[in-house]
Parts: sequence; structure tokens; C-alpha cells
Amino acid sequence: MNRFLRLSPHCSLKRLEKPYIYDIKNDELYEIDDKAEDFIKRCDGVTPLNPPFTKGGRGGLSDEEFVNFCLKENLLEIVENPLSSLVPRPSPLAPRPSPTPSLRYLELQLTARCNLSCRHCYLGKPKNIELNFDSVRKILKEFEDIQGLRLIISGGEPMLYSSFWEFNNILPDYKFRKVLLTSGWFLGTEEALKLNVNEVQVSLDGLEDGHDTLRGKGSFKRAITAMKYVKEAGTDLSAATMVHQYNLNDFQKMAELLKSYNVREWGIDVPLQTGNLKSAKDFIVSPEKGGEYLKFAYGGSYHGGSEGYVCGRHICTIMPSGKVCKCGFYEDRPLGNIEEGLRNCWERNYHMPLKDLQCHDCIYIEECQGGCRFRAETPTSPDPVMCALYKKAKT
Repeated sequence: MNRFLRLSPHCSLKRLEKPYIYDIKNDELYEIDDKAEDFIKRCDGVTPLNPPFTKGGRGGLSDEEFVNFCLKENLLEIVENPLSSLVPRPSPLAPRPSPTPSLRYLELQLTARCNLSCRHCYLGKPKNIELNFDSVRKILKEFEDIQGLRLIISGGEPMLYSSFWEFNNILPDYKFRKVLLTSGWFLGTEEALKLNVNEVQVSLDGLEDGHDTLRGKGSFKRAITAMKYVKEAGTDLSAATMVHQYNLNDFQKMAELLKSYNVREWGIDVPLQTGNLKSAKDFIVSPEKGGEYLKFAYGGSYHGGSEGYVCGRHICTIMPSGKVCKCGFYEDRPLGNIEEGLRNCWERNYHMPLKDLQCHDCIYIEECQGGCRFRAETPTSPDPVMCALYKKAKT
């Protein structure tokens, strides 16, 4: 009996340093070999793939075992009555593989506009600057072409981007995960239902007093309401928190609150002393104190170092000005401008090996991966926050 298979609609083949299947919906990356990649390319829903299968070649699995694994993980689906005119074929791989190292995660700062003036914001005061929509459309295509995995949509407040809903409407055209970073201020029930993103990350910087002290009166209630609407819309929800002097007693109750909303990821960091924080020193916590609270964080979407390199190995940022930077903290040292092409800018990036750090012989170096290079005193110095975190873990 003929068997007709196709790649599940929420999955995509990616050619990074190696071939992968990327489950966009669940944010899972599955490494495969070249033989498996060729097999997946033939799973178009109209070409019969008949047993018996040959033995060996799919990472130690037989063809049949490989297919069964993919079906179990919902990476492939069976087409019962294939009709070539009705069954869509999977999107083809881009003609060029990714650069090396691959650019997997792209933070896209659509706008520098914001309705808040958060005391810790590293970008400083809001500005009336934003990316041209035609440029944004080009960026999305370039990111897909170089096999990008996750688009991180930020600002400013991204929902204040003048073409936000036009931008939202074209997002389904691209085969990567879309994550919206927002304060939640403009996210009502109608907006949550209209969003074409896989995940919404809401900033939650304490319970009501702590959060509002940092972000402004009424912002906590807006954030909580937005979280409720995101969950009701069936979209994945995550949260981001900055450690500051006015939320240190909130973390245990915040953990319980986020658990009640089934938050998939909780990112926690200690803000850097730049931007607005320079004039809000009463919010600053020491690295030793702040590092203690990173233990509350959970989730797997860490964008730091990898494969023996420091942070930024697979991520960069596009600023509202069009500058392409290794991250938003390095706007004064851009890799180039988006008009030069995303790939061209990315390939100028220098990736520092962990072995070049002063702390390269630390027993935690592979876990810590050098922490934040901007926060370190010099390019090769240890990150004091990460040192505090792992020193605490040791004791």
C-alpha cells in the first residue's frame, strides 16, 4: 500500500551548520543527516513512499524507524487522499545555506517609540524613529533565506510601530518562529486574537508596587490583563523580569503567579548601568545581590554563547535606525546598515572563543559561557553577575 507523507505545516527544513527539521510551533530543533534531509525533501504529500524501507542511515535508525519517530513527534503527517492540485508542497530550502556561524535569532527593533519611560531602559528616552516597512519586508525575506529560526519583535514598544498591523499580516508568510516582546499596554482581547505570532513575552518587573515603580503607575495591571488575553487566544506566553531594588521580595510570589498562567519561559536579568539607569541609581542592585535571583528563571530560549564561544554566537539586532549590531548595547559599534544586506553585516561579526576570556579555566565556563560581554569590565573580563550566580550555586 502506498504511503504519502509531507512535512507538517508547522515545521521547516533548515540548512544551518548541519541539516535540521525545525518545529516552529514547539520551538524544537531536530538534527538530521544528509540522507534524512533528502528523504524529507521527497515528502511532498503526492509522491508515494513505499515499504519496505532500507536499513540504516537516519542517525542510526532505519527508514521505517525514522518515519515513525517523525510521525510521533508530529514532524511528518500522512496524507490519506493525495491530490497534487490540492495538497501544498513544503517550502523549499533556500538556495544558499546559512552563514557560518548561523544567524538563528534576530531581534528586530521596529521602533524607538514607547509610551513608557522605564527607569532601567538601556535605550534611554523614547525617540520618534522607526524602520521603513519596505525595509522590514526585505529583512524578513533575508532572514528566512539564511535559514533563521526565531524572530524577536521588539522596540521601544513594537505595537506603536506605525505599520504594526500591516507587519503582523505578512508574518504567516515566513517559516520561522515569531516572538513579540511587549509591555502589554496596548494588548487587549481583540489585539491578542489578531496577532500572527507564536509567542508573546510580557515584561513583568515585580508585583504591582515593584513593577509600577519601575515602569509607571497602572502598567502592572495592563501587563497582567495582557497575559490573560494572550492565554485566552491560545498563544504561548513567556515573561521577562529585571532585578531591581524594589522587587527583591516579590520573586517567590511572582513564580507562583507565572505558574498560574502556565508561562513557558521566565527570563530574568540584572539591568546594565546604562541608558535611563544612569540617573536612577536607587534601582541598582549589586552583581552579588542580583545574581541570586537568576535561579528563578526557567525555559530554553537562551540566546547566549555556544560551541565554545561567548554570547552572541547566533544572534544579532537590527535597530530602528537600520543599524545591524551584535546586540542593542553595541549601537555605537554597528556591523553595518541593513541596506548593505543582513548576511553581509552578520559575516563581519567577530565571535570570541571562550578560551580567550580571563576566566576560561573556571569550572563553570561551559555553563556560564562568559555571561554578558557588555557588562564585563573589559572584553575579556568575567561577568560579575554570572560569577555571583555560580558562586552561590557552589555554596
